[in-house]
Amino acid sequence: MRRDPLAALARMRAAETLLARRALSGAASSLAGAEAAVAGTVAALRAEAQLRAEGPADPAFPDWVRRALAERDAAARQADAAAAAVASARAEVAAARAAERLVETALLRRAAEERRDAMRRESVRLGDLRPRIRKAPSPAVPSAD
Repeated sequence: MRRDPLAALARMRAAETLLARRALSGAASSLAGAEAAVAGTVAALRAEAQLRAEGPADPAFPDWVRRALAERDAAARQADAAAAAVASARAEVAAARAAERLVETALLRRAAEERRDAMRRESVRLGDLRPRIRKAPSPAVPSAD
């Protein structure tokens, strides 16, 4: 079997695109988790604030609020980092897909060139047969005299 470097490159580019898409999926999952963590800490802060408004004062509340705000801020930083990772992963997918399309285009061009070459060879072969067809004796046609 003849080795085809362009086909091997196409397989490699397809694998790179698949890996980039998997990385994007992982980054998107991380972003979803980080956003859920932010939403959870914000919801806890709101719920606790509502309880404080309705109930008696708790001496540990200020310490809890400081910890909850720190957790919310840390979760927000993680969400920002995850969003940046998603943007980077999207760019990697776009670059990998562009490289894959470039190789696909080269494969299509080569296939078209091979078809044109085959048609030229067939035309030359048929052209070589034409003189033989012309020189072949024609059957005698009786004259109508």
